[in-house]
Amino acid sequence: MQIEFTDRYGGNPPSWLRGCFDCEAMGCMPVDSKISPEWVKSYLSNHPECEGPDELGYIFAICPYCNGAGRVSWLATVQRIPRWIWKGITFPGEVGLNWEMKAPWMTKMEHFVMCLKCAFLVDLGLWKP
Repeated sequence: MQIEFTDRYGGNPPSWLRGCFDCEAMGCMPVDSKISPEWVKSYLSNHPECEGPDELGYIFAICPYCNGAGRVSWLATVQRIPRWIWKGITFPGEVGLNWEMKAPWMTKMEHFVMCLKCAFLVDLGLWKP
């Protein structure tokens, strides 16, 4: 038996700075048609290109916060920068200085530098591990 694992982003996760948190950078979100049938009826009448509920009763509605783009505005991105910097600074301290998590073939400095790359460069799309 052969199993193939993949993620919803095709191996390229969205940037924490630019991705919409509400729809998890997908541009759409599932809505249970059993919970809010009035909303679903209204949504489908305004969006004729969308299909009705699937076999589980969900419809995938366009995210109202990013309008289906999966990305937030530049203003929201700029507002996230201080928190992103703080998260990047604390990540190496939590993971980079935890030597039990270090790969056996890496020196402590290589491990710490890799954690810095993971904290900042991966999110900017400048480095792939």
